[in-house]
Amino acid sequence: MRFFIPIDRESVRVNPRAGETTMRVPGRPEAYFLLVCTPEGEDRLARHPGPDVTALLEKYNLQHDGTCPYEGSSGSQMEGVPSVKLLALEELDKGEVQAAAEKLRECVEGVLEMSFNLSVPTQVYRVPPGKPYFYDYVPTQVKCEECGREFMHTELISDSVDFNEGCAFTETKCPHCGEWDCCEVTKEALTSEMYPQEDGKR
Repeated sequence: MRFFIPIDRESVRVNPRAGETTMRVPGRPEAYFLLVCTPEGEDRLARHPGPDVTALLEKYNLQHDGTCPYEGSSGSQMEGVPSVKLLALEELDKGEVQAAAEKLRECVEGVLEMSFNLSVPTQVYRVPPGKPYFYDYVPTQVKCEECGREFMHTELISDSVDFNEGCAFTETKCPHCGEWDCCEVTKEALTSEMYPQEDGKR
């Protein structure tokens, strides 16, 4: 059985990112304390924390994530002084951040400056240029040739099977009996006559 699936004319809309070839995907937010320390403070945090500091790091689920010279403004008195990064492995609310900061200052002598930072790394991916328009199809009733059940075309299932010689793929698997290619559908193609009026292309 053949079924024609028309485009919903009212759904045609401009893709605001048409033609773009990159996609930015935000990664997992990273929250961390950055402590500028004396050499003794750095040693307590990075190499020989002791039971009190270890217990504190475990309580707030903080992990040592590197030591590097502090990169402040040029000419700063602390430029080049060791800084220790403590990564928060779980999300901390405002109260926990304040409590952890106070405890760190109490437990670790030699903390000259401390800040809590939140950053969201972004991954950039190359993608094919986006189509100029988005649109939807009118939900249309179809019928399975195998079991005779009627249902909306939006319920059709896409499926694939791998073989030694390759793979088979269908977009018209019956949601009731599982028959592959249970009906034949033809989806209407977008034409310039369907473009939104504001584009002046009608």
